[in-house]
Amino acid sequence: MKQLSFLAVLFVYAGLAVAYSIVVPLGETPDETEHFRYFQHIVTTAELPIMVADYDANVTIEAHQPPLLYMVGAGLFGRFAPDPADGLVHNHCFSYQFDDPGRQNAYLHNASEWPPQTGMARAFYALRWLSVGMGMITLWIAWRLAYLLTDDHSIALATAALLAFNPQWLFITSSFNNDVPSTMLGGAAIWLAVLGAKHGRYRHFLLLGSILGAGILSKFSLIAYLPLAGLAILWAAWLRPHGRIRTLLVSGLLVFVPVLLIAGWWYVRNGQLYGDPLMWEITLAAKGAVIARDGTLTLADIWAFAVLHFRSYWAWFGWLNVRPGAWVHALYLLFVLAGCVGLARWRNWWKTPFWVFPGLAVLAVYAALLQYIRTINWTGYQGRLAFTAAVPIALFLAVGWSMHGRKPLRTITILQPIAPLLLLIFVIRPAYDRAHLFSPPPAAQLTCARFADGWQLEAMTADETIAPDKIRVTLHGFGLQTGDGQITISLLAADGSRLAETAVQHAWQAGAADEVTAMLDVPAVSAPLHAFVQVSVRDNTATSATGRVLAVPHTAGTTRLMPATPEVIPADALPLDVAFGEQIKLTAVRFDAETVTVWWQALDEITADYTVFLHHVDDDGQLLAQADRPPTNGRFPTTSWRTGEVVKDTHPFAVPSGSRLAIGLYTAEGRLAAVRDGVVLPDGRFVLTVP
Repeated sequence: MKQLSFLAVLFVYAGLAVAYSIVVPLGETPDETEHFRYFQHIVTTAELPIMVADYDANVTIEAHQPPLLYMVGAGLFGRFAPDPADGLVHNHCFSYQFDDPGRQNAYLHNASEWPPQTGMARAFYALRWLSVGMGMITLWIAWRLAYLLTDDHSIALATAALLAFNPQWLFITSSFNNDVPSTMLGGAAIWLAVLGAKHGRYRHFLLLGSILGAGILSKFSLIAYLPLAGLAILWAAWLRPHGRIRTLLVSGLLVFVPVLLIAGWWYVRNGQLYGDPLMWEITLAAKGAVIARDGTLTLADIWAFAVLHFRSYWAWFGWLNVRPGAWVHALYLLFVLAGCVGLARWRNWWKTPFWVFPGLAVLAVYAALLQYIRTINWTGYQGRLAFTAAVPIALFLAVGWSMHGRKPLRTITILQPIAPLLLLIFVIRPAYDRAHLFSPPPAAQLTCARFADGWQLEAMTADETIAPDKIRVTLHGFGLQTGDGQITISLLAADGSRLAETAVQHAWQAGAADEVTAMLDVPAVSAPLHAFVQVSVRDNTATSATGRVLAVPHTAGTTRLMPATPEVIPADALPLDVAFGEQIKLTAVRFDAETVTVWWQALDEITADYTVFLHHVDDDGQLLAQADRPPTNGRFPTTSWRTGEVVKDTHPFAVPSGSRLAIGLYTAEGRLAAVRDGVVLPDGRFVLTVP
């Protein structure tokens, strides 16, 4: 019966954790995408990531984390071979401010993330469910530890339930995060330390050393548990007066040799690479602008830590932007205070002195955390950072509630799953409602402009052809607050001339996605034209999600105005076949009295805007005259070209007959390599004699 009741807790936890893992979109738990990139890097390169001081140059900003979780994940799920390019797209309109009215998803999502998953999502979910499995093992450890210390099934079951149905712990253990193995291995270390101290069996110390080695190779915070191992060794030796020296030596070797063998190499590597086994200096250099504390730690900071830490330990989700009403936190505060009052009434703790181990574990974790926030700002206040001590915290709360009587203890044990279930249904699911998760069309151009009227422009799509003299522009928006206003949409050429403009009256609702579609009258064009789409709402001010002031009208994106018929190379042009960088081909050239016209063809997607150079050179290749400018004088830059398109490009440049002309393309980084008939041409240029 005792085992069945625990199995019921385990079964309900597993069901809730899987539900959380599916309802919460990928990457919407703190740092989850960075942990996944760590895993991806190991799978695709078979190497550990190297951390560098430049934040944006890191493969993953979690590269300072010990690697065990990611190595295990790669070993189990590396066959899914996630492509490093296959990842989540950041939501440019997301803000990390707690009270931001914008969308609560940090990333843009699509249907591939939900069952049956494909691509990157399949590996991501496998890793999430690995976390759920570790969560189940953690509950078994908590149950066993509580029973070992209390010999009371009700307290052991309540301990497992208090941990299993902590909504925040459920939220984290249903994601891919190294807080999960740290909870599991931290709880196991306490359990084995108690067993070792109590029974003095060498196998317990060998297991303790192995668990601590694995823990320290999973998260730095478990270094705080090394003194517990030392205490367990001393305790076991003290209980054996006739073999103390032997117990000290053998137990010490059985603990600390596995720690060194399992985890020591990581810290030696860090010392060699960074001159710091804990990588603290390089981590601060890389993350400093985001996490570093500005000034010294004050009493006000300690109070802010206490408030944010408590709330996010129990029920503050997402990137600390999805939270229930204050009354939920108030209920959890009353619940914890009741447990603490009961714990204060506990008089029999001295009968089992081994309680010192979970007590010291909690103190060690919070001492390390307080030391951590001396240099780290509010990002270090998160409750999950204390989950290394989640098992003993649940145990002490269960003991505290047991002091109020068996009936209250059984009642809170039975009622525990209700809170995470209700929070999933009424807080978390609405925050990540699939119908409102913004997944723009493939052709959409992402932007972010928050207009003063409370309407947010998130993306824009525009036609690329004129039908026959109109072009459709669709704005994808989101209501920050309910309102209405006139939205003006303009189409501008590269030189700033206005090609078309229209105004649409629009009303929006707070928290609702919407679209604004307009048809703009545009002039017919004889050559391709790159145009800018600009948007304004009542000409009011606009800001980015981070508060940066934007120019108004806001440039939402670009589009192409294409002629009715494609470009045809005339018969009198000189045909050529010269490839530049495997992206662009020079297909023809024609010389007139005052101009040189070339025809280019896009061979592949072009990601840079190139400049064309035409150089009049002598027989020795020395420059005599030149004409450098973007193709079509910037009216249709190379990034607007589509694969296979032919673009006519006329340059005012007089080159005498019989002289030599060099042609090429370049950016600030250098020239594109020129190849003709399989031969690489010198200096990235094709030279021909003018007819």
